[in-house]
Amino acid sequence: MLPWVSAALLSPALALVVLAILLLATAVLHLVAKEAFAKLGRPRIIRGYLAALVVAAAIAGVGSVFFSLTPHEFIAVLALLCYGTCVSLAVLTVPAVCMFAARGRGYALWAIAMTTLAGVAAAVTAYALRPGGLELWQETRLLLVFLWFVPIAALIGVGFSIGAHLPWTTRARLE
Repeated sequence: MLPWVSAALLSPALALVVLAILLLATAVLHLVAKEAFAKLGRPRIIRGYLAALVVAAAIAGVGSVFFSLTPHEFIAVLALLCYGTCVSLAVLTVPAVCMFAARGRGYALWAIAMTTLAGVAAAVTAYALRPGGLELWQETRLLLVFLWFVPIAALIGVGFSIGAHLPWTTRARLE
């Protein structure tokens, strides 16, 4: 990983921006959909975030062993995964799960689907930001990017679902 990329990932300014996005999305959700937010509850949402961050840290740890990353690269990957997890949960997953919970359908499947959708968006963005962008559309490379981002996002969704104690079946009700 380039030194300036890892330095940017570890900057306090980026951490503050991610925190601001997290707080703003939560505040908007609380104001716009108070009943839906209350149905899921703050403690459950916080436990979901923490579990998703634990999964992100575990993925970074496994990746550092598998790819023989240096400690500096591990910290950069961990920061990238944690920032991406917080933003995708705040912007897409938690609002969607709250809306479904208000209708009695706040199941784990929705959380996993929303984080997977965020993984697809991250894969397309990462592919588009590389030199040449989407002009050099090569299916093999795009497939490799998807094989990297999408399963990670799905695992983070599973972590959120377990942490938030979301029901796994349609017969179970959100308590």
